Amino acid sequence: MLEHMDVVAVADKTGYFVNVAGEVLSAWYPNGVGRAYAIRDDLPLRKLKPRLNGKGYCRVSLGKSNDRYIHRLVWAAYNGPIPKGLQIRHLDGNRANNRLTNLALGTQKDNELDKLGHGTLMLGETHVNSKLTVKDVLLAREMWAKGFQLLEIKEVLRLEVGKGTIHAAVIGKTWKHC
Repeated sequence: MLEHMDVVAVADKTGYFVNVAGEVLSAWYPNGVGRAYAIRDDLPLRKLKPRLNGKGYCRVSLGKSNDRYIHRLVWAAYNGPIPKGLQIRHLDGNRANNRLTNLALGTQKDNELDKLGHGTLMLGETHVNSKLTVKDVLLAREMWAKGFQLLEIKEVLRLEVGKGTIHAAVIGKTWKHC
């Protein structure tokens, strides 16, 4: 039945395939009750169920202790190995959309620019580690411009961060988007 499917084999894992829709399929089936699995080309391919990791990327298991990112499997199957130093970008910003047409090869900088373009870049208070708000930063910059010291800014605004964090924000080393 494999010849009727529009799929491409995963290069380093026998019996696993991907398609342009970003699905991962398997030819492995149980070989009887309580027995090992075997490749069955007389049965249709099974679609593997993706699992989201904590960052929103889809993974599948290609056998025991062999989890893989779907976007990397799809890219490699249709375009070859991913060169060192490059990564796969999700053009629409949706990490769960692993369609081939949504994937592109690029650098970390390309990926960050994509995130900025589609609004998924974690900046400022949307960043998980942020201790400041846009309001805090703007008020701190006003106070800094008027000659307040960092410790005074920290106390007046009741900021629970170090002076270094405040200094980086008021001089524009961080929070450049404000």
